[in-house]
Amino acid sequence: MKLDDYLNTDAPQIGLHVVSFKDKTLVCLYWPHTLMDAMGKRALIDAWTLMLQGRADEVLPAHGADVDPLAELGTSPTEPHKLEAQRISMFGLAQYGLGNVLDFWRTQENRVVSVPDSFVAKLREIAERDLASVSEKPPFLSEGDILCAWWTRLAVSHLPRDSKRTVVLNNAYSLRAPLAGDLLPASAGPYVSNAIGFVPVLMPVSEITGGTLGNVAAAIRRAIGELGTRAQVEAFAAAWRGSSGKLPAFFGDPGMHMLTYSNWCKAKLFETDFSAAVVTPGEGSGKSGRPSYIQNNQFGLILPNGFPIIGKDLEGNYWLSGYMNKGHWAKIEEQLAKA
Repeated sequence: MKLDDYLNTDAPQIGLHVVSFKDKTLVCLYWPHTLMDAMGKRALIDAWTLMLQGRADEVLPAHGADVDPLAELGTSPTEPHKLEAQRISMFGLAQYGLGNVLDFWRTQENRVVSVPDSFVAKLREIAERDLASVSEKPPFLSEGDILCAWWTRLAVSHLPRDSKRTVVLNNAYSLRAPLAGDLLPASAGPYVSNAIGFVPVLMPVSEITGGTLGNVAAAIRRAIGELGTRAQVEAFAAAWRGSSGKLPAFFGDPGMHMLTYSNWCKAKLFETDFSAAVVTPGEGSGKSGRPSYIQNNQFGLILPNGFPIIGKDLEGNYWLSGYMNKGHWAKIEEQLAKA
């Protein structure tokens, strides 16, 4: 309930519950986000599985166990943030908060959605065709770009289609790649903590629902390319350091509708190999001891319109989940039925 519970007691930062049945095992891992992010969890699981396999000598020492390698991040910006002109002031943020505070106390419904690989391939064809019709050299689109674009169109389907209201897509992303050249070199070992930033995409509702899937996906890809550089990471961290109340910088306007994505695909959670702990191998070559289902559950203050993309399973299907105000999922289910 409070920080003192961790500082002054033996309450752990991480918890593990394992329940075994004859044909399946449930593995439940609990941790607060103050401990680690998805890639930090991947590093923990890698060390865990190596220990199960009797390969303790291959476990890499964690980077930053004694010092904070991100202590100076944001102290030496070389350029302003590219969205500085659209940054919300503290007054504007307060207005946004007052307009949306009830969302944090309304009943949040959680759903898990499995997206078949064939459907993702269909979405790619649509998105690439959209872009090819307006450009001779359409940009590369990742499957994450396409999934976020498709889901965004569903997630705002309860809003008026012709609305000019700003939608802000906040894409969480790992800072390990842009910081690999200095603060978080791969050679230093895994960083088992939080190293995340946000790539915001600002678009009006009408452009999302009335435009094409390819246009939304391209906007996401463009933002990642422009805001995911080392210099922009430094600029964002500098804005965070200088903000009142040490809040991260928010971009948009007081009347915006915010969506937050967290793509865990690079953590490759479905590839976790617990086969060394399997007593009786199950059916299916190469799948025994690997997760067949992964679910994300959040506790405490739930972030509305937050959508983790959990990853791609061994069949190539994507899994995503999310929390929305009660009633909004019914609208999405209607849209999915037509897909």
